[in-house]
Amino acid sequence: MPADSLEELAHPQYWDKRYGDTDSGDAKTYDWLRHFDTIKPFLLKHLPPPDTDPKILHLGSGNSPE
Repeated sequence: MPADSLEELAHPQYWDKRYGDTDSGDAKTYDWLRHFDTIKPFLLKHLPPPDTDPKILHLGSGNSPE
């Protein structure tokens, strides 16, 4: 993902538009499902190493009830 796209994700206005946009079809839920191998490089870069005993809260990545 380009750096300018990542920067955009940091602003509440992006998320308000993303989840408030009714022109994106009939979808009422949003999930970001990715294979672990796809996101592993991002996690290794941005999360503390496991040997530091990090505390990580996973809030989910979508708004579906499942």
